[in-house]
Amino acid sequence: MKKYVMLFFISILLLVVDNTLMPFISIRGVYPSMLFIFFISYSFYADINEVIFIGCVSGLLQDIFFIDVIGVNALINLLLCLSVAYVGKNFIKSKILVPIIMVLCASLIKGILLIGVLKIYGINLFLRDVIYISIYNFFIAAILEKIIFKFYNLELIKSNWRF
Repeated sequence: MKKYVMLFFISILLLVVDNTLMPFISIRGVYPSMLFIFFISYSFYADINEVIFIGCVSGLLQDIFFIDVIGVNALINLLLCLSVAYVGKNFIKSKILVPIIMVLCASLIKGILLIGVLKIYGINLFLRDVIYISIYNFFIAAILEKIIFKFYNLELIKSNWRF
C-alpha cells in the first residue's frame, strides 16, 4: 500500500514539475512531460496492479487541465500503460533502449488519439506539436531511463509493504 502512496506523490510532484518548470525549457512552444515519461518507463518494469494504478492516477491528474474532457487522459494513459507493460513482459528488463523507444511510440499514439478526441470537442491540437513533444520526450527519457530503472529496482519499491 505504501508503494502506491509513494507512486501517487511522485505523480503529483511530476505534474507540478510539468506545469511549473518544463515551460521554461520549451522549444517552439512545446515541452516534455516528466509525468508521461515516468509512467510509461515505470510501466515497462512494473506488475499489472501497479500499471493500472499509475495509468489511472497519472491520467486523472492530467485531466485536471482538460476542463471539457474529463477522463480522456485517464483512459488513454491506462491503455498505453497496459500496452507498455505487455511489451515489457517480453523483453529483458536491463535493456534500456526498449523503454526509451516505448516512450517515443506512446507519445505519438497518445498525441494522435488526443487529436481525434479533442477535434470532436472543437479543440485543435496540431500533429506538428505532437511530433515535437514525442521527440522531446524521447530525448529526456534517454537521459532519465537509468534513474527510473534504478528507482524501480530499489528494495524499498520492490518489497511488499504492509501496515
